[in-house]
Amino acid sequence: MRERSQESGQATVMVALTMLLLLGFTGLATDVGFLFQSKRSMQTAADAAAIAAASQYYYDTTKATSAAKTASAANGFTDGTNGVKVTVNAPPTSGVHQKTPYVEVIVSQPRNTVFMGVFGYSSVNVSARAVGVMGGVNDGCIFIMAPSNPPSGAAMNLQGSFDVSAPKCGIVVNSNSPGALNFTGKGGTLSAGSVAVAGTATGQTGDSNPPPIQNVPPVSDPLAGKETPPTIPGTCSTATTLTGSVSPGCYSAANITISNATLGAGTYIFSNTGGTVQFSGTVDGTAGVTLYTKGSIDMSNGTVDFNPPGVGQTYEGLVIFADPSDTGGSLTFDKGNASGTVNGIIYAPNTPMTLHDSGGDKNGGLQLVVDLIVYSLDDQTATLSMTSYTQANPNASPLTKVVLVE
Repeated sequence: MRERSQESGQATVMVALTMLLLLGFTGLATDVGFLFQSKRSMQTAADAAAIAAASQYYYDTTKATSAAKTASAANGFTDGTNGVKVTVNAPPTSGVHQKTPYVEVIVSQPRNTVFMGVFGYSSVNVSARAVGVMGGVNDGCIFIMAPSNPPSGAAMNLQGSFDVSAPKCGIVVNSNSPGALNFTGKGGTLSAGSVAVAGTATGQTGDSNPPPIQNVPPVSDPLAGKETPPTIPGTCSTATTLTGSVSPGCYSAANITISNATLGAGTYIFSNTGGTVQFSGTVDGTAGVTLYTKGSIDMSNGTVDFNPPGVGQTYEGLVIFADPSDTGGSLTFDKGNASGTVNGIIYAPNTPMTLHDSGGDKNGGLQLVVDLIVYSLDDQTATLSMTSYTQANPNASPLTKVVLVE
């Protein structure tokens, strides 16, 4: 009895100690959960800041830091407030991308604890890191934007001995109509990174490598809202022939011929809706040129060489810009009767494009290093061996995107 009396109260002590231990674990779990939640929120801010910084760094390196801090603040972490620190390093100081043009953003903040203070940790520094770069390339480089088949036929029509080669490049046909992508004849080849059509593919679909994926959702215009048509001046030149040294500006004649000309860098506005711009002789537009039209462009003859404006310039990457509000124009290219090289993005979301090869190859024919955003594409026995302009020039195209790499 005496021994039992000496053991009285031990259970109470054990229960109390166990409860304290459980309470400690509960408190620790609460603090850790709170810190993990803070980490997740901070990572969102760091990701947004890295995207903003990399995008701005691409155009103006001096503004990358302010862009990062603005994006971080928009996500709840303002540099210099409540201990928040936003650090921007270009190039990164750690990781596997310690080179230009990668941009590293580190967001950190000391966070108070509740229960961990018992163990001497009244505050824990939480941080998140992200690395971004401008230069990731969109998968698509041929976009056929017609929502349904035009009256002329398939949204993308490939006939005869066509040869469309677009390695590592995605082809998207938005038309949801039957036969939106149509193959005619057995002598053609379509080779691409991927081929997708909102409607169906008909004809000799075996000419496509890989086979078309059908009934996929249509995609949005990748440049919608990014490219704004230029302002048409009150007075434009009425010249019908442009030759010799030609300067950027507005030209309003119904039909214009550009012949044996050297075009200075800049934007050429052809403002006559329903008019046509034709080329002949030798035309040099390699200084960095955008042809903006409210009508049609016909490159069926002559030797034409074009490069688009470069990084940071107006209409960067665009060699042809057909007004999206104009539905009456057309784009015509004849590989057989024309020669030279056209580099850049052809942005004509409401304008049909036709490719011919009626004259057979001439000095290698007309080479296209382009991305296409056109209303429809009709390839009439033309050889289009195409390299994506954006993939070849990832730092000089509006089709590039900022990507997070760490």
